[in-house]
Amino acid sequence: MYRSLIFVALLLTFQSACSHSDSAIDSSQDTISVSGIGEVEVKSDQATLRLEISAENKLMAAAKSQADTRYQTLLDLLDEHRLSTDELTLTQLNINPVYEWRPVNGDNKRFQTGYRVSRSLSFELNDLEKLASLLEALAGTQTIEINSVSRGIQDPSAVIEEATAKAAADAKSRAAFIAKQFGRDLGEVKSVQAHHSNVPFAQERTDRYAASIAKMSDSGPTEHLGSQKVSASLNVVFKLK
Repeated sequence: MYRSLIFVALLLTFQSACSHSDSAIDSSQDTISVSGIGEVEVKSDQATLRLEISAENKLMAAAKSQADTRYQTLLDLLDEHRLSTDELTLTQLNINPVYEWRPVNGDNKRFQTGYRVSRSLSFELNDLEKLASLLEALAGTQTIEINSVSRGIQDPSAVIEEATAKAAADAKSRAAFIAKQFGRDLGEVKSVQAHHSNVPFAQERTDRYAASIAKMSDSGPTEHLGSQKVSASLNVVFKLK
């Protein structure tokens, strides 16, 4: 009787262990996680010019009037180059007092000498054939400052989609290769995590660069802004068959 009880206890323990072992192999958790990377190189087709127009005068109204005149000069230049002012954006408008320090009875005191009116603007140029001549014309005014020129892509969404598609194909290819090494096949996708696609911009070129363009030739050379790499990455979890 005692031996029979021991045998039954051992049998139950064995069955319990087998049951626990079977539950550890859960098909819903039988997955593979991979990262996919996609990259597309595309030619830059847009330039963004950051400009500043300012004027100083003892009278605020006079400073504003001078700044407005210089702003109109910019509008006229764009019109001469057959460029739309719709791409011109006012980013900041400032009217500030101007001071200077003067010696008075052995001490330095601050006196207001007038006002400074400034406009900060951004212009997106989509016709790069006109970039050199536009920079030359702007630098020639000597009243419109070119703070920087940066390159970009007019329609980044299409390029991002292409890079994402390449990342998806890369992830699937990697997962299929790894699964094959273990005699398995890929099942359906369990989850996907997309990382922010990268649309880089070139280092901005300063006013000195723009001024040098004006001196290079009367007509201005064609500007070549090169190409940019747009990348996307995906983390994908596949079920295994």
